[in-house]
Amino acid sequence: MKTSHTHELLATKRGYRVLICDCCDIVHVEVGPVTLRLRPGALAHLAEVLDHASRQLQTRESNLGTAELDGEPTGLVN
Repeated sequence: MKTSHTHELLATKRGYRVLICDCCDIVHVEVGPVTLRLRPGALAHLAEVLDHASRQLQTRESNLGTAELDGEPTGLVN
């Protein structure tokens, strides 16, 4: 018999969503059409890596004089 999974929305913004499955305690990170399924601890590590990359990119853009992002409303690239 298939178990019904319910998800709690943790965060959302412009094409990005983070949910947690109440049944199996897996975090779903949705980036447009792609979904990453992670354990909660892995989400914390991913957040650290993305934060570090974002700071590095800001520093790089600052040094190049291109502090503006690409202008895509969601930041997703097709």
